[in-house]
Amino acid sequence: IEGLTIASSVDFNVDAIGAGSPVTLRTAYLGGSADGQLHWDDAAEAVSFTYTADGTESTIWFQNQYSFGFALQAAARGGFGGVAVRTAAAGGSQPNVWEPVAQFVEEGTVSLLRPYGPYLTPCWEAPDGAIEGQPECWTTETDTTAVVWRAPDEQGAYTVRLVVSEGTTFVGQEVVLRVGETPDNAEPTETPTPEPTETATPEPTEEPTDTPTPEPTEEPTETATPTATATPTATATQTPAPTSTAGPPGPGGN
Repeated sequence: IEGLTIASSVDFNVDAIGAGSPVTLRTAYLGGSADGQLHWDDAAEAVSFTYTADGTESTIWFQNQYSFGFALQAAARGGFGGVAVRTAAAGGSQPNVWEPVAQFVEEGTVSLLRPYGPYLTPCWEAPDGAIEGQPECWTTETDTTAVVWRAPDEQGAYTVRLVVSEGTTFVGQEVVLRVGETPDNAEPTETPTPEPTETATPEPTEEPTDTPTPEPTEEPTETATPTATATPTATATQTPAPTSTAGPPGPGGN
C-alpha cells in the first residue's frame, strides 16, 4: 500500500484556474523511462517502478499473488520444505497470496500468471469537468502519467482522483482544484457616468470695429492781447530854411 500511495501522488502547479480553462496534471513519481512506469519486471518477477525524490533514486517492488506464484515455483525447484509468510495479520494491508499458496499445498504446483497490463496504467477520474484525451480506464496500456483536465464553466471546488494499481489492489488520491473567474472573461465593472453639470452660455460679444486713429492737433499757443495804440496828433513842424553847403574837398581851382 505504501508503494501505491507514492505512485498515486499528483503534481500540479497552477496559480489560478479560470472557468473552462485547461489544467495539466501529472503523476508526481511515475513517468519518464519504462522503469519509471508501473511495469512487470522480468528479472525480479514482480511489478515495480523506479522514482527519484530529493535527488535519491529508489525502486519499489510489489509482492502480490502474481509475484508470490513465481516465488513458490522457485521454492519447489530448490527443494525447500515450505514457505513462511511474515506479518500476515488478518485484515491488514498484506497482499492476498493465499490462493497460490493453497494451490501449491494441495497440488504441489502453482499457476504462473502476470497482472493484466492495462491495470498498471494510471487512471484519472473527474466527477466534474473532463479529462481530455484519456481512453477509458484500464482498457489500454496508454501512457497517462500526464493529462489535461478541462475545468467546468462554473466557479467552485472540484475533485480529481488519480488511481493506480499493481494488478490486484487499487489505491487513489484526490486533489481539490478551485475554479475561479477567468481574467479574460471576467465581467467588466461598470464605471459610473458623471452627471452633466450645467454650464452658463456666454453672452455673444460684438465684433470689434476699426476706429480711425485721430490726426494729431497742434497745441494752441497763447496769443498776446494787443494793446491799444495811441492815435498820433498833428503837430506843427517848422520848415527848415535852406543853407549853403560847402563843396567837397579836392584840388583847388585853376
